Amino acid sequence: MATCSANKVLYTVLAKAGLSPRAIAQTADLVVDYLNGFALAASSGRLGKPGERQNLLTRLDEQLEQFPTQSWVFSSITQEETLADIKVELNIILKGIEAIAVGC
Repeated sequence: MATCSANKVLYTVLAKAGLSPRAIAQTADLVVDYLNGFALAASSGRLGKPGERQNLLTRLDEQLEQFPTQSWVFSSITQEETLADIKVELNIILKGIEAIAVGC
């Protein structure tokens, strides 16, 4: 029942947004999975370490023809811009939920 209590607000907000029952369940699962993944990454120290981005860029550059878009993306942004930001990332999810709600 603890899970039901924790999700009560999320399900209520999604229902008030006009999502169908199926969309509510799928959206709630997405949000919970994202938050669980973020929490696991934070607790394990996997949100990014110094030098990690440079290692990624080096590997991407070695196989540029195989990963051109990823190489372009990560070489075009700063180290700070690659750091996880739960507010920004949740906002991206919320924008998608809003788009779905409008279409319902």
